[in-house]
Amino acid sequence: MGHGWRRVRAYARRIVKVKGHWGWYLAVLLGIPALNGLAAVWMELMGQDAIAPPTLSLDAWLTAALLRGTEGPVEEIGWRGFALPMLQQQYSGFRASIILGFLWALWHVPVIVLGRSVGGGLAGALPAVLLLFFACTTAVFRL
Repeated sequence: MGHGWRRVRAYARRIVKVKGHWGWYLAVLLGIPALNGLAAVWMELMGQDAIAPPTLSLDAWLTAALLRGTEGPVEEIGWRGFALPMLQQQYSGFRASIILGFLWALWHVPVIVLGRSVGGGLAGALPAVLLLFFACTTAVFRL
């Protein structure tokens, strides 16, 4: 990366800085869980089990929920808070988002192919859901 601690500090300040209209933040905070819910409904309608029956103990379920609830947002900070601005130094916001979306998809191929995510069986709807997800989160990080 070659930017040293100065870049790390600037990155940390950017993560906690809230700017722009609060509606964008609300749209992302509510929209992403809504998209996950719609994806689960779509999978059920297509005859696939979107939600596995609860077979874990409450402790295991709470631990998994905590990990799942934090890993996604933390990962997205890296994709949108670090990688996107780096790409935008050379490309327009649209092109940077397309490149980042492609890299994101490559990174997540094993998870999607193995069916370890809600998007595992959404061959038809997955591209549209991902495009909407990327548009919303890119808009927020570009504020």
